[in-house]
Amino acid sequence: MRKSIYEYIYERNQNMLRDIDLHDFIELSNKGLSNDELARELGIPKTYINKVLDDIGKGK
Repeated sequence: MRKSIYEYIYERNQNMLRDIDLHDFIELSNKGLSNDELARELGIPKTYINKVLDDIGKGK
């Protein structure tokens, strides 16, 4: 059975978040990098930076 485009995008996004090293993320965040710089450094979209920050309790 063929996957819909929504299923493909969902799986891609889940894999992208799975590949983030949270230790690196927290270290870079504590160094004062902006969300744009964090996204560029980790290679993920800025929207995911906001989601991860909310999840770890550092959201604005």
